[in-house]
Amino acid sequence: MASRKPASAPSGEPQLQVNVSVEDLEVGEGQRDETNLLERRIPAIATPLSWKNPRSNIQKLAATFWSFLILGMADSYYIVLLPELQEYYKKSHLAVSLLFLSPVAGFITTALLTDFIHQYLGRRGGAMVACTLQLVACIAAGTHPPFYGLIPIFALLGLSGGIKVPSWNSFVGSLERSNELLGLLNGFYALGATLMPPMARALIDCGFQWHLVYYILVFLVFTEGVFSVHAFIRETAAVYRVSAMPPAAPVAIELQPLPAAGRKPANAQDAASRTLSLTAQCLKEKVVLICGASLLLCLGSQAALGGWVTKYISEVRHGSDQTSLHVATGFWAGITLGRMSLGFVTPYLFKTEMHSAIIYVSAALVLEFLFWFVSNIVSAAIVIGIMGFFLGPLYPCAVVCICRMSPSHMRIVAIGICAAIGAVGAYTLPLAVGAVAESEGIVVVQAALGTCLLFCGLVWFFNVIHDKGRS
Repeated sequence: MASRKPASAPSGEPQLQVNVSVEDLEVGEGQRDETNLLERRIPAIATPLSWKNPRSNIQKLAATFWSFLILGMADSYYIVLLPELQEYYKKSHLAVSLLFLSPVAGFITTALLTDFIHQYLGRRGGAMVACTLQLVACIAAGTHPPFYGLIPIFALLGLSGGIKVPSWNSFVGSLERSNELLGLLNGFYALGATLMPPMARALIDCGFQWHLVYYILVFLVFTEGVFSVHAFIRETAAVYRVSAMPPAAPVAIELQPLPAAGRKPANAQDAASRTLSLTAQCLKEKVVLICGASLLLCLGSQAALGGWVTKYISEVRHGSDQTSLHVATGFWAGITLGRMSLGFVTPYLFKTEMHSAIIYVSAALVLEFLFWFVSNIVSAAIVIGIMGFFLGPLYPCAVVCICRMSPSHMRIVAIGICAAIGAVGAYTLPLAVGAVAESEGIVVVQAALGTCLLFCGLVWFFNVIHDKGRS
């Protein structure tokens, strides 16, 4: 393994001409931020963006961490919610499972439209819309509506996540030491996913109805909205359009009126055409397709294992419900620790993030087979926790690869596409594994997950080959 210094923020942008007049920007009264714009567009002159430069990035980074923590809590509540909905609405396991397809539809919709949304609203407006959608959904879910009323409610939750994930990942991915920071960002998501199931189960066991837990999320989402909007108060649509301008050839800097690329789109059709054009360009980029495929398999495997391990421990290892929940919590704790820690050592141990991903997937695959054959519950819990540790950094690795290998003006669209593909895996693969388990028995779940991890490793291997070809 080769040793190298930590990677800086992706800097595929050449030195370029910046024709910017801050007076010409539509950033609102009292919200003009010339320094922020120039730092984004003049890498040769301005100090590179980092977590502490400019100082406002400290607050922005904290807001993204808090947002992902709450997003992880909301998403992981489905694990506890599934049996509760079965009992409350007297529905079959299949009917309730199909209900959870509505969030992925919402997530894919907004993830693919993130660039369009940001052209009109910027990151500040995107955060406001996302938190409002999540707030409305949590309030509505708290009223325990009829069963089919949950379909649009869960779809709203998906719409909210589809805005947040590409926006916050692309922002953090543009900073120096993005590998470490993206690991922390997605580690907070895993931390929320670790904390929520045992907390929710404890509340329900104490007499809370399942729908009352959503009022806790209402409070948390409200604080998130206030924090995020305040942190990104200057990240308006005009600022986003300037930062998303395609790079130009390096020439002298000349301050002139802002070109049309930085102005507000003439109409919705212009903005939609730009988004469709960028989406088409991204779909032609092999790195986007390869990273999307890896996320589909990786997130699908994580979600399937995290969701089905409780039933596996209960039926195959004959553990109690409490023991099964502890094993699942240990798995998500491993993912959290892996995301938050391995990002700091990966740049020193591996040539690229793709090489590290191959090693991590290989380690997880070996541990998967150990978990399959270990009969002792304590040993199985330790093995699955370590497996989560190695699976954790795969998502940040994919985002780092996208940020490093795709042009900056396509970054948020590329991340949105990959996040949408990953969401398909995260929501549908557990259903597919469940269908296999219903027909063939829960024991075959491990074989199915091992196969998914094997293909995930092969996808990363092809990504390394593609990167060598680019070099």
